[in-house]
Amino acid sequence: AQAAVRRLDETYKGLQDRAAAEVRGGGVQPAHVREEVGVCLDDDPGMAERIRPQLRRRIRVEQAVAGLRVLLVHASDGDRSRYDQAGEDEADLRQALEAVNQAGMADAAKALERWEQAAWALVQWQLGEHLPDDFHQALLHCENQDASAALRALASKLANLELPKAPSVGLRSYAGVPEHRRVYAGSTEILARLNEARTELGSAQREMLGAYEHQPRVVPALGEQIVFLDLWADPGGAPWAPAVIGNAAEAGPAMETYYGAQLGAPREATAEGTCFTVIPELLAATKLELGQGTVDPLAPAVAARLLGCDLDMQGPTYAELYYLLRHRGWLRDRDEGSGGPGSSTVTVLDDGAGEMPLVSRPVGDIPGADAFGAGRAAVIGFDAFVEFMRYDGRRLMAGEEAEFSPHPQAEPQVRAWADAPARAAALQRAAVGEWYRGDVDGDAAAMLGVLRGDLAKMEDGEAAVRSSWKRAMERLLAGEERKAIRRNHARRPDAAGE
Repeated sequence: AQAAVRRLDETYKGLQDRAAAEVRGGGVQPAHVREEVGVCLDDDPGMAERIRPQLRRRIRVEQAVAGLRVLLVHASDGDRSRYDQAGEDEADLRQALEAVNQAGMADAAKALERWEQAAWALVQWQLGEHLPDDFHQALLHCENQDASAALRALASKLANLELPKAPSVGLRSYAGVPEHRRVYAGSTEILARLNEARTELGSAQREMLGAYEHQPRVVPALGEQIVFLDLWADPGGAPWAPAVIGNAAEAGPAMETYYGAQLGAPREATAEGTCFTVIPELLAATKLELGQGTVDPLAPAVAARLLGCDLDMQGPTYAELYYLLRHRGWLRDRDEGSGGPGSSTVTVLDDGAGEMPLVSRPVGDIPGADAFGAGRAAVIGFDAFVEFMRYDGRRLMAGEEAEFSPHPQAEPQVRAWADAPARAAALQRAAVGEWYRGDVDGDAAAMLGVLRGDLAKMEDGEAAVRSSWKRAMERLLAGEERKAIRRNHARRPDAAGE
């Protein structure tokens, strides 16, 4: 009996050591996280004391023919939907624990895996009963002050961390600011709280955080997180130069981590069908990159414009609508002025019942070096169309107009949208309805013709950017995935507005 108890103690200790190692690993702040809310919960003895009794009352040890058997049982009806019962021979658990501590042995035997899965499900359920429900409650839990003051302190720390930031030691010796900044959060409430805290900071800190808030994005999959995204430009050339990003020290590990393969590796060696990012533009880009036989990243200037362009979207993508409506005459350019200084070209959306201006830019080609070359005008129109289709009549987070285009001479006509929100909403519905009217596949050749015109104007831009735009748009306009979805969703012309 004493030997059996001793072996059982060894098994318990092995399980505790593995659990402690997982807890230590989970408590390490990830490299991409600059600040955490609720860090006091990482080492909270009170939390542990509340959970241990719940674990003890569900563990049983029984005598079996072959020896002792360790059970994790249901102690109440509510347990059944929270975790599975487990029952394993103590000898199997002990042997598995010994194996994982030996070099070259399997990480765990099936018995240990089943036991740990059930135990962790129970622990996570109990943690969920006691942990703060959201971002706001986490602030209250760990700070000896009200949540607003705690959030101001957090926002101030974030701004101070951002001020001296450089892109990477791998990006040569570069000083400056990112070419593109955006903030993502799991909910509008978190974005609103961050903006409220920002308004009470000093001017330099407000300016630093405010640079991200012109285009806030809500991504529910982020949960209780805020993500600040920076994309850096080549200091010696046109914006968005992909070669510099590819030369960064972290480029190789990033490729292996997210794609499971080296650049140019055959598709069979990649994690095709599994996307690890929750940022929608990058998710859409990943599917486009992985589906063409090799791992070949899109240029950042193109990847950043793929919001609403997921290959699996059950409905029209923004790319399809943009080229379809240009082909059908809904989207067109109109010159204003005499053609001299001060004249402009306005891109308008017109459904036949009246037009809505989307963006204005100088007449003629955009001067100066540009990653898209003379095709920048078409890209400005695309950016404006996407922002218009996303417009919901509400003021933006920082109370300012959108800055969707990196080119300073492009002016979005947000004021016109705000002055006629009902008309804007009607145009949005009508634009989506066009995807259901007629045979979009029949229009695909004409849409590709419009695309070819854009690509011809991009000849004097960056070759990698032009190639990426071509790859992405051709797949979205005429790829087999989109054709199959269009066939499944095709409806009668008179049902398009339903």
